[in-house]
Amino acid sequence: MTVALDIEKLAKVVRLMKGGATDGERSAARSRAESMAMSAGLTLDDAMAKLADDNTQPAPCAPSSSWDDFFAGMMRERWQDNEPKRAEALKKHGSKCAIFAETERERLLSEAVAGMRWGDDVPQPVRAAVMAAYPMPGNLRDALVEWRSWQDLWKLRRLFDTRYEHPPGVAVRWERLEWMLDNWSDPTFGGLIARVTWLNYWEKEGGGRGYGTGEAILALLSDVFMLKADLQPGAASAGKNCQTADADYPERRTSAQKRAAILEMLRVNPDLSDGEIARRCGVSRQSVSNHRKALRDGGARPNDD
Repeated sequence: MTVALDIEKLAKVVRLMKGGATDGERSAARSRAESMAMSAGLTLDDAMAKLADDNTQPAPCAPSSSWDDFFAGMMRERWQDNEPKRAEALKKHGSKCAIFAETERERLLSEAVAGMRWGDDVPQPVRAAVMAAYPMPGNLRDALVEWRSWQDLWKLRRLFDTRYEHPPGVAVRWERLEWMLDNWSDPTFGGLIARVTWLNYWEKEGGGRGYGTGEAILALLSDVFMLKADLQPGAASAGKNCQTADADYPERRTSAQKRAAILEMLRVNPDLSDGEIARRCGVSRQSVSNHRKALRDGGARPNDD
């Protein structure tokens, strides 16, 4: 049984297919577009042709004569909207050349895969080379921090080149970090915070990616059960971290434990307010403010509470 092709919904999926943040996101969008076309008894090319035909009708949102023109117009609008961000980026980094200059990690990854060739399916030797280029993160918190660094660099460079994609070695590294955040076991409070932050990021991006989310939820549940077992009476402590005030602990935390909790939250959730981090970590707002300022100033250690 075929169903009518939803042109408006297909247009949204195609935009994600062409402009998604990662290879995986674009691949998932393409699979969704193919499924929509198949349900309407069409190939993807046929559905795209219908989409282009639909865009030939004059309309406020799509005045162009073809899908390509419509998409180009949308990209021009986005370019204009991002002008303030480009100005801010140039003020911070000095020049476009500095923004696109190869970083040390990019150099290491490029050297690691030099001479290797692969298609959509990344072979194990390539993954191994990328993972050995420099140490992989040892926990989910550090995996999330590195993933965010590549995401931020990708967004920064896309302000100046809307077609920019990371080099092949970086793309594989990025994919490996995503795999860790979806699947890796890290039954610590830091690991739980990182994985919930990861899932929340994709939820805010539009309800998830369509892949990987189920695995991440299962891994999260597994870590919760393991952590619960570690914290049962008589079990060895799994390590106290954030989320609970001092009164909830069987013994008072040391200044070092408080400091570690604050720094972890600042690294994993830097956008949270000082007050919210203080609430989650059971410390004073001033203490969080002092540590945030110390990190901005180069990592100097503030006085303990």
